[in-house]
Amino acid sequence: MEDPEGIKAENIIIIEDEYFYCTNDLLYKGNKSEIYKGREKSELKLNSNNSYSIPFTICIKKENPYLKFPELETEFNILNYLQEFLNKNEDGIVPCPFLPKIYKYYHNEDSPSFLLEKLYGNSLDSIFKMCKYNFSFMSTLILMEQMIGIVESLHSKGIIHRNLNPHKFLFGKEETSDILSSKMIKKEINVDPYSQLYLIDYSSAKFYNENDEHIKFDDKAKDFYFTNKNYCSIWAELRMEQSRRDDLYSLFYIMIYLFLGKLPWMDIKCKTKKERREKIRNLKLCLSNLELCQNINKLISAEVELFAFYLNGLSFEDKPNYNYLIQLIKEMEKKLINSKNREYIYPLITIRN
Repeated sequence: MEDPEGIKAENIIIIEDEYFYCTNDLLYKGNKSEIYKGREKSELKLNSNNSYSIPFTICIKKENPYLKFPELETEFNILNYLQEFLNKNEDGIVPCPFLPKIYKYYHNEDSPSFLLEKLYGNSLDSIFKMCKYNFSFMSTLILMEQMIGIVESLHSKGIIHRNLNPHKFLFGKEETSDILSSKMIKKEINVDPYSQLYLIDYSSAKFYNENDEHIKFDDKAKDFYFTNKNYCSIWAELRMEQSRRDDLYSLFYIMIYLFLGKLPWMDIKCKTKKERREKIRNLKLCLSNLELCQNINKLISAEVELFAFYLNGLSFEDKPNYNYLIQLIKEMEKKLINSKNREYIYPLITIRN
């Protein structure tokens, strides 16, 4: 249960006289937008002391007006299209259970726009940091298997994400409620890596096929987005049009990050962001797959190298063989199990003080 400070009048947002939201818990603040925790008016119960005890249920994205390149409407259009895949199909299966559920979108020309989504739990990156950058190998592989499946499902709907990184994958709130309720972890907390992950932030997403045809390659993409520099592919770094292979290359970098606790370019220090980006790009160009994987446990390093080798061989329009990548993950899991080393195969994410 949440136990934040009492609600103040200035923390209430009134949107078109239809919904009231409590926003006294800021989750993120960027150049273009802010993200808050909130709740619906029907759930907002004030007492004489202006306090409450029910949990937040809504994520509120607030985008500033007069932006040259607004992103919130793009995200809404993508998510609105995908919402139908949150319903069960004829077989009783939800095609895309990883999608965030959206409630309302309010667009304004002269004042902030709002996108209201369901609130989920901690990000993969925040849990990884709480674990002091150390997951068991098996936990990483279980998460990778799920992330590949998520990206395959998204691609099957004709969409590429273009900004995949550990901040964009969230655990369900129920899995991390004990962590969310306190800034101090007072006891050992276990998070199941089999728990459903949710993929968020579709502000950079794009349909990669138009009229049943793959988008054309462009070495100077006009709608280029500065995706997360640590996890974007070298093609994205060179400002080339992105496709399905770029999303998978971001997953590859996420896998290396979870195995080693960092990527080689994360330690680069520069005076300007531009200079740092250039050095990261040059390092990505210079590093071979063998060098990138050299510190990974020898037991599974061969499969990790094959993963990268396969991605390097994909052309811009190629449909990736997701099953092959899953098979590589399963082969690594099999090797870990056969090693009988409990430190490797323990399939649980444990957070301690």
